[in-house]
Amino acid sequence: MNKQKQFEDSFAEIQAEWVRLCLEYVPDARKIFMYASCEQRTYSFDAFYMIDDEVVMTHKVNTVPGHSYDDSKDRQMDLLVAGTEKIVEMHGLHEEYGREMPTEMKLIYDATGNSLEGEYSYELKYSNTADTTNDDIFDEWFEEVKQKENYL
Repeated sequence: MNKQKQFEDSFAEIQAEWVRLCLEYVPDARKIFMYASCEQRTYSFDAFYMIDDEVVMTHKVNTVPGHSYDDSKDRQMDLLVAGTEKIVEMHGLHEEYGREMPTEMKLIYDATGNSLEGEYSYELKYSNTADTTNDDIFDEWFEEVKQKENYL
């Protein structure tokens, strides 16, 4: 197998692992929105969900009527830590193959069609500013998606 194919397969495996981790947290989500960030060796992972027709953060999944999940602090931390560990793994993969690591990955998994879409950026988003954090970028994306999904 050539190096390009090995890299692509490993890259896809890590993304599939993010999906698996998020589905463990909310097995019946319609969509999963995953945010991975790597700037200046600062790693961050977070996710939010579409359950039925509601877009909610991980700590609010039990606000959707008719659904009940284990959203304990431990489960939330397990998801974030495991997702972040995969970013570190992905960074190592990029270094191993001499590739530039994206600074930001926004992934959307659509469970109804079993499809994954990704948007990747290689530009600094927050580490070059004094007043923006990775959490701010994640929260902005959440609000954008929530607005968009509410008007469809």
